[in-house]
Amino acid sequence: NPKHLRPSARMPSLLGLESAESALTTKDSRPWDIAAFLAEQTNDTPKPLADYSDVMVGDGRKLFYSLGCIGCHKLEQEPETTKDLDRIDLTSVGQKFRDGALRDFLRKPWEHYDWIRMPDFGLSLQEATQLAAYLRSESHGSLLEGLPGDAEKGEKLILSLGCANCHKIPSNKFHEVLTLSNIRNSPDQGCLAKDTGIAPDYDFSEQERSYLSNFLRKGIHSLKRNSSAEFAERQMIALNCNACHSMQGIQNDLSVLPNLTSHDKLNIADTEAEVEAAGRKKDPPDLTYTGEKLRADWLTKLLTGTLDYKPRPWMQMRMPAFPSRGKHLAQGLANLHGMPKVSKVPSFEPSWKALGQKLISPNGGFGCVACHAVGEKPALAPFEGQGLNFTYSRDRLNHEFYLRWMLNPQRINPHSIMPRYADEEGITALTETLGGNGVNQFNAIWHYLIRGKF
Repeated sequence: NPKHLRPSARMPSLLGLESAESALTTKDSRPWDIAAFLAEQTNDTPKPLADYSDVMVGDGRKLFYSLGCIGCHKLEQEPETTKDLDRIDLTSVGQKFRDGALRDFLRKPWEHYDWIRMPDFGLSLQEATQLAAYLRSESHGSLLEGLPGDAEKGEKLILSLGCANCHKIPSNKFHEVLTLSNIRNSPDQGCLAKDTGIAPDYDFSEQERSYLSNFLRKGIHSLKRNSSAEFAERQMIALNCNACHSMQGIQNDLSVLPNLTSHDKLNIADTEAEVEAAGRKKDPPDLTYTGEKLRADWLTKLLTGTLDYKPRPWMQMRMPAFPSRGKHLAQGLANLHGMPKVSKVPSFEPSWKALGQKLISPNGGFGCVACHAVGEKPALAPFEGQGLNFTYSRDRLNHEFYLRWMLNPQRINPHSIMPRYADEEGITALTETLGGNGVNQFNAIWHYLIRGKF
């Protein structure tokens, strides 16, 4: 019963058992038969972690908190104030993974399932080893002394229970998979019945059964219609993007976990300055306008893990990759905001490039270089307000969003510390340059950003 271990599990109960303990009590060997068959299908033996030191465990703990793993996972009892976050409990991870297998999984979560929701943080072998050591040190409990398993019976069970409806199974024997047309005319039977019998039991509520039943009767044809924008919306929920990122006025989950991100719990620094330097007090960017803000081709690289630099190197948190979904998600986010796959580059007066370079300087300009690096030249005085390197602007930003942002950053993000340089009429304080016309001045900066050599 998957939900006995993880209440939010999507995997249904197939054997009608409450738990492994109940199977032992009734001497029902079916779970162990299936396990015996699956165990025979691999010869891979992961390299064990061997003995891990307190230092390794401590380094793993730092990674667990600094990477933001706590947004989706927990290692202790959930406080009442955060129970609705539905974080996945990792206290049994030592029972789930063989020694060494957890390290390998953390390095390549997608290796055995391309569409896994667990993202790829690009961990080095050392980091994965440290994180695995910490998680195993926090794991408790032990595996039950099970019943003897019969692999031949397990294979028959896998075929008869319909595992092939969702999984690629290691068997050459034929199994007929049910199609939606098979169940369309009987939407209240099988897994949608109150008594599922031998059908998979998803533990649906009455409301969920009603929704699915109505969908099978009236909406099944919609599965043939693809909308990249709707795909992006669904995936952002499925991937739990809100755990780290705020969006649509909803704060990220990390912001409501103060008791788990406190200095004592984090234990990654000895002074307040070191905590600040670790980047924990800087939230990841808000995702509300992502599809309008970022070019789809650049966003694809970021989401698939093929971008060869880190846009915010000062942050200890790390944007993970979703290799199977990245391209589709990036295009869907662009379509969600009515943006094309490739943004058009506006044409300006050639002389504006030199003017744009002047306007980002502190001498006769807005002083943008105080917070923003330009190529190899570091920001002059970033303090708490470090911005992205201007070198990345030409590849990242859509011009329309850039202009809207420059005219009024707080209209888009009320919490932004980016100064507003133009008034309600679009006039800046630099009235001797282009008559103080903010749009023209910002376009001159844009022209330098996309045409300049840094």
